Amino acid sequence: MALTTYQGFRLKMINGTLPDLTAPGDVRCMAMTNAYTPNIVTDVNPNDITASECSRTSYARQDLAGVSVTWDAGNVRYKLDVTDFTFGILEAGETLAHLVYYIHVTDDTDGILIGYDNHADVVLDGTSPLNVTVDADGLIVWG
Repeated sequence: MALTTYQGFRLKMINGTLPDLTAPGDVRCMAMTNAYTPNIVTDVNPNDITASECSRTSYARQDLAGVSVTWDAGNVRYKLDVTDFTFGILEAGETLAHLVYYIHVTDDTDGILIGYDNHADVVLDGTSPLNVTVDADGLIVWG
């Protein structure tokens, strides 16, 4: 899974104003329908994109566990990693196109969008769980 990072996240990373990413519940994931067209410049916080968020009754954003930021000296880069997770079984009726990762601060208006993935559309069928396997290299790498 390769994430495309949002400009606001990159700017905060460069100027050193990102909040602590490793506190429980601080990094979260939201599932977006195929109505969402990502814009890395104008999409800044979750409030900007909720209109295209999954609307199934059993859906809930996921608080990600195992969040770590580590230095990979061998490859001269940092790595943000999280544990694999699941949304469970979601009712049929929507097609999901992106997973958006963000930093939760206090609410959707001040959260910080990290990035979104580029994967094939997933048609919810009401019988299969939506499991997410994070790339072995981590959620994002930079260096």
